[in-house]
Amino acid sequence: FTGRGYKTKTVTYSSCQSIASTMELVDVFPDEDTLHVLSKEAVQRAATELGETEDTRSTALAKLREALLASLSDANSKTAPILQGCKDLMSDAFLVKFLRARNYNVDHAHQLVVNYCLFQQNHPFLFTDLSADAVRPVLEAGIFAVLPKRDRLGRVVFLFFPARHHLSEIPFDHMLRACVYILERAVRSAETQVNGIVLLEDFSGFTLKQALASKARDLKNLVTLAQDCFPARLSAIHMVKQPMFIKVIMSIIRPFLAEAVRRTIHMHGTNFVHLHQEFAPDTLPSEFGGTTGPVNTEKSTEMLLGNIQYST
Repeated sequence: FTGRGYKTKTVTYSSCQSIASTMELVDVFPDEDTLHVLSKEAVQRAATELGETEDTRSTALAKLREALLASLSDANSKTAPILQGCKDLMSDAFLVKFLRARNYNVDHAHQLVVNYCLFQQNHPFLFTDLSADAVRPVLEAGIFAVLPKRDRLGRVVFLFFPARHHLSEIPFDHMLRACVYILERAVRSAETQVNGIVLLEDFSGFTLKQALASKARDLKNLVTLAQDCFPARLSAIHMVKQPMFIKVIMSIIRPFLAEAVRRTIHMHGTNFVHLHQEFAPDTLPSEFGGTTGPVNTEKSTEMLLGNIQYST
């Protein structure tokens, strides 16, 4: 695939796991799932961190598909009705996302598929109109953004500005639908499935009134989606400029978070030293102490919508 002034790299597996590079970069927001499109670095990371090779992937896909078929054919299974409404349930491109998200543990991947399908059924609004027109108002508000390049580990870096979210203008479920839209588009990329996602959150200007306006049910849905239902590897969450009440809220929420999720959360306040040890200042916008200037909301929105190509 070649976009406007933009090149991609296509990497395919051969029977001996050799790499065939035909272009330079890997697309972050492809129009379709890219099961085999991986850079050399991502192939190596998949092997070392996930235990993925062509053979282990093929075997795990067969086992996961077998487990899902068993659930579907069991008349007494509570999961059968859940799985029946899930689109593309048996395709390799769909299932490999869940295997990679759960480090090729087939049982855990099976449960994640069930959770994902159940969440879809319980929250149809979030999934039935995942169109650019539906989410554009949220993106144009600047609530979410994306860095124009992957980080040094090949991860996609999303930005979140909660102070820009006003419930009187954008209902929580509309904001969450935009989040689903972004994640669904991101995990089409095999590179992102393997390397993961990072979230940087800037809490400057976020008020206690805004925090209290969010319902516990809505926050629970957000946590459930990110932690238990979505096939993405969330590598880290970095918060900056967070007010004191955020620490109090997090201390209440933390016991309900999985240990693996808790380890990903880092609060930096106004001290960017540790953040800049992971992300070089010349790759970050000024909101995160970087030197690339403020986030260009218009350009970022078009990248998230797929109208401007993203580079790595």
